[in-house]
Amino acid sequence: MLFRSKVEVLLRSENHAYTRASHWKRNTQILLNDILLLDTVGDLSTLYQLGELAFIGGGWMGRGGHNPLESLRYGVQTIIGSHYENFIDLVPPLLSTGYLAAVSAEQLYDYAYNFQSPVGKELDPSLRTVLSDFEKALDRTWEPLQRYV
Repeated sequence: MLFRSKVEVLLRSENHAYTRASHWKRNTQILLNDILLLDTVGDLSTLYQLGELAFIGGGWMGRGGHNPLESLRYGVQTIIGSHYENFIDLVPPLLSTGYLAAVSAEQLYDYAYNFQSPVGKELDPSLRTVLSDFEKALDRTWEPLQRYV
């Protein structure tokens, strides 16, 4: 069974309203309480800015996780798994902002269920500072490499 199908079975069993992105008609509204099940390619980074909570997979199976920066740059609260070894330098400072949570598989349901939507989407100063620091680090890394490219 495809992962998408397993997610759909779970959503149905919990009576959650959802829309598959591949079936969504562009320029039509998705109900406020609907879950958008993103099963398309190339839409994720654009859609993060519309969300309130991002679930970034890959960190629950011991595979090292995926990069949480795309969702965080829009000020979206983000959940990742506790296996974030691929981003060991990135995650701890982001955890300190309160916008990122690294939770175990056992904690995931409770965390998502008790999530409180933020009042606004303004970037918190602490998150803005950490993101800016990462941007400066990337510039410092890229500068000496430019002559080889």
